[in-house]
Amino acid sequence: ELLTNAEVRAQEAAKKAEISNQWTIERLYSEYRGTLAEGLSRKTDDSDFKRLEVFHKKEFQDLTTADILAFKKAFEKKVSAKTIKNTLVLLNRIKNFGWKTGLIDIPSTRRLMIEMPKIDNERTEHLTEGQTKKLLQILEEEKEKSLGAVYMYIILLTGIRRKAALALKWSDIDTERNIIWLRGETAENRKT
Repeated sequence: ELLTNAEVRAQEAAKKAEISNQWTIERLYSEYRGTLAEGLSRKTDDSDFKRLEVFHKKEFQDLTTADILAFKKAFEKKVSAKTIKNTLVLLNRIKNFGWKTGLIDIPSTRRLMIEMPKIDNERTEHLTEGQTKKLLQILEEEKEKSLGAVYMYIILLTGIRRKAALALKWSDIDTERNIIWLRGETAENRKT
């Protein structure tokens, strides 16, 4: 059945009205961005938002945990885990902004969970064999004169943490059996 020009225009106007009522992630970000001060954080957010392009035209009600997992998988070889996390944190902020301002209903956590990747920023550097020998030689020479040298010597030879070494008391050291007792109060979880 053919529609008249007036009916076609009416349908197009209805579609435009429906689209203008949709709070896509792109539209929410535009509103959210307007609340931010000019500066580096806004530029960083813009950069992170570009990575979310696959979600721009979607609404939060249409997103699922599977979409988030697919997004993480697609980017895990391209960018660092920290970058993925920053991008997902932005997505979460956009969602919370939309919800707190009454623009969207909060999505069900059974349908959408935005889990952040685990970040391991710890970098371990090792001394070369020559550097280790030199350090041990210096500490051996200095241990009679410097408590700091003794402290370093204990850490190097036992592997205990600095905080635990600083908390040591003479009563914690059994020189006859070559044992150092670590007390739980120096550990973050109160256990050793």
